[in-house]
Amino acid sequence: MGKTTLLSKIVLNWCEAVSPESQENSANCSDLETLYGFKFLFHLSLRDSPETLEVVKMIRTQLIDKMYADEDERKEVYKLLQHIMKKEKCIICMDGLNEWANNLNTDPLPLIATCHKQCVALITTRPWKMADKRIKDSSIDLLIEVSGIMDKEQLAKFVLKSHQTNNTKSNSEFMSYIKEHKLEHFLESPWLLTLLVSVWLNSQHFSGSLCEMNCILLDNLFRKAATHEGYFRNAQFRCLNGTKYIYPRVEILYSLAKLAFECTFSSEKSLVFCKETVEFVSRTPAIFPSSWSLIRKVHFFITIAVFIPP
Repeated sequence: MGKTTLLSKIVLNWCEAVSPESQENSANCSDLETLYGFKFLFHLSLRDSPETLEVVKMIRTQLIDKMYADEDERKEVYKLLQHIMKKEKCIICMDGLNEWANNLNTDPLPLIATCHKQCVALITTRPWKMADKRIKDSSIDLLIEVSGIMDKEQLAKFVLKSHQTNNTKSNSEFMSYIKEHKLEHFLESPWLLTLLVSVWLNSQHFSGSLCEMNCILLDNLFRKAATHEGYFRNAQFRCLNGTKYIYPRVEILYSLAKLAFECTFSSEKSLVFCKETVEFVSRTPAIFPSSWSLIRKVHFFITIAVFIPP
């Protein structure tokens, strides 16, 4: 379960808790009673408000402006929001602190007004973001780290079920394949597990190297953006030989490789792509068509920071 999925699950559980029909399904979540104590929940993506500091303004742009077309009506709802956040107990779920940046470089966290004392903030982030010296321990009431999968076989069963409609292949067959080829270590990561299920269902050749798995992932992403096929002949890296969609736009692969190298090994190395870098790549149609979305940051641990007002 990723950090975005985790927050989405919390939102669904809250909806169940406050729903009149939730009494019948209360066994699905042991924390429904706790969630029931919050009268309002706001789910925000920090990625979508990179230059906004105040949480109340994020709610306006991400939620109110999308729900109401009339400007006068938006203003009335915004006033109501201010009253709600002052008087009612609210939970504000903010996803992806590592993807949010304040250009003023003064506040490391989204700002909740001090008058909104009833609001509890639940923020997800990558663990490296917590190394920011500006984030004080005193501002965090509870820090939870999700560091692995408790039941790998159960997760594999769910993923397998979601990938096929006729259930022609069973979970036991998949686990036998995993054990036979000694691929158990790939089950530690949800995204690798999902990709491995896809490889197995499509009967793709896979020798077991992480490099080959990443090539399969890239090939699948390229396939979503282009239908032209092409093949490497005696490629320097053998794991590219089995790909079908990378070769016709191999210059994109080179650009991604250069970007990855510079972000990892240069004197200014960083696991985060700065806004200028992403915009430059996006403005270069010959290298990166605007409709493509291949740049993704992958980490294996998730940190959840919970901020509770005094």
